[in-house]
Amino acid sequence: MNRLLIGIFIALFCGLVGGHLITKYLLTSETISPDYVRVTIINSSGKIIKKVKLEYESGTYEITKLLDKNETKVIFRNAGEGSYKVTANFENDSTLSTKGSYIEGGYRMTETITNTEIKTTYDK
Repeated sequence: MNRLLIGIFIALFCGLVGGHLITKYLLTSETISPDYVRVTIINSSGKIIKKVKLEYESGTYEITKLLDKNETKVIFRNAGEGSYKVTANFENDSTLSTKGSYIEGGYRMTETITNTEIKTTYDK
């Protein structure tokens, strides 16, 4: 009887841990069509950003007054290959820009703006 209870406990524990790992690393709560790209822009500069501009082949998005430690998400249609560029204008009129990032439909990107650079990462 004790062996049975221990076996059930181990099976439940393994199932819970396995389920947690699957949902954390393989599944996402965010559903985006494969024809769209999501770019998360994070302000980690310690300053207020007056304006952030994201330019891509089919248009431009502008975000005004992005506070420090805040983020915003931009989702746009990009069915095939493309690229985009991010420019941040601070309140003291200093500017940071990316050189451009390659994208395809379904990509999820993060742009982290610090006081000296914009770091681009490809999310999974």
